[in-house]
Amino acid sequence: MRYKNYTKIFRKSVVVCLMAVVSVTLAGHGVKAATFSDTQNHWAKYSIDYVVDRGYFNGMSDTLFSPEEGTTRGMFATVLARHSGENLTNYGDAPFADVSSDAYYDSAVAWAFTNGISDGTSDSTFSPNEYLTREQACTMLARYCEQYGIALAERNQVQTYRDDSSISLWAKDSIYEMQKSGVMIGSDNVFSPQKNISRAEVAVLLARLDGNFFENYQDESEEEEPVEDGQIGALVDTFRSTFYCDGECCNGEWSGQTAIGAIPTPGRTIAVDSSVIPLGTWVYVDYVDARLDQYDGVYRAEDTGGAIKGNRIDMLVGSHSEALNAGVGNCNIYYYNK
Repeated sequence: MRYKNYTKIFRKSVVVCLMAVVSVTLAGHGVKAATFSDTQNHWAKYSIDYVVDRGYFNGMSDTLFSPEEGTTRGMFATVLARHSGENLTNYGDAPFADVSSDAYYDSAVAWAFTNGISDGTSDSTFSPNEYLTREQACTMLARYCEQYGIALAERNQVQTYRDDSSISLWAKDSIYEMQKSGVMIGSDNVFSPQKNISRAEVAVLLARLDGNFFENYQDESEEEEPVEDGQIGALVDTFRSTFYCDGECCNGEWSGQTAIGAIPTPGRTIAVDSSVIPLGTWVYVDYVDARLDQYDGVYRAEDTGGAIKGNRIDMLVGSHSEALNAGVGNCNIYYYNK
C-alpha cells in the first residue's frame, strides 16, 4: 500500500496545518458514517464506518458514535442479532423481569437467550444495562459463531497471555479461540479480561468477523470513481526511525502477526508507541535523511514493540538485510486522511 512520491511534492506545495475531513457517503442506509465528529481520527474509524453502513450499529446521535463508551449487555445482544440477519419478530419478548417489552433490545435479548448465546445474570434478570467485559464478549461471540456455523480462519499461533491467571476459567477457551482467529486479541500480550469492552472494540470485532481486518472500507458505490490521493494533515512530530523484518530475528515469537491482528505488510506496517500514535492510525512518513527517501509514504500504525517508546517508530521492510542497510533515521510524521 505504497503511495508515489508525488504525494510528497504535493505536501510541500501547500500549507499543512489542519486535518482535512474526508466525508464518505455510505450507500444503502442513508448514513454518512464518516461524519461522526468523534471518529475522524479514531483508531477504529474504518471498522466503525463499516458496521454502521452494514446496519449492525447506530450512532449515539447523528453526529456522535461515542467509540470509547462501554458496551452494555443489551447493546451487544442487539448488534449480534443484527449481524445474524434473523427476523427478530419470531422471538417475541425476552423472558426476564428487567427487560421491558418496549426496550430496543427486547427481541434481541430473547434471540440471544433462545439460541444459547447469552445466559441471564439470574433466573429472572438479564441486566441489560450492565457493561459487558472483554471476556464476556468473547464468550458470547464464540457461542454465536458455533450456533450459526461461522468458521473462523486460523491467523495466529496461540500465545498464552501474561494475565492468563486473571481470565475466568469459563472464558479461557473462547478467548484463545478468538486470539487464534485474530478476531479479538490483547495488547502487548495482555488481554485485560475484566475490562469493559468499548463500542469501538465491538465495531472491530464485527468487522473482523466479516473478514475486514482494519482495511480502509470503501463502499461499492465508490468503486467506479477514480482513486484519488488522500490528504496529508497536521504534523504529529519528528520521530526517530528504525527498521525491522518479520522474521524471528527481529520479530521473535510474534512473527506473522501484529498488535491489531493484521498481517505484517512491508510498505504499510509500522510499529509505534500507541500512547503517541493510536493503533490503526494512517500516517504519512517523510524522512529527513535523503538516503531514506525511498521509504517516504503512507503507513498504518499496526504494531508495537518493547523498545518503541515515545517518538520512535519501527518500519517493517521486506528482509533482514534491508533492515540492516536502512539503519536508523529521522522522519517527520503527519496524520493522513485516506
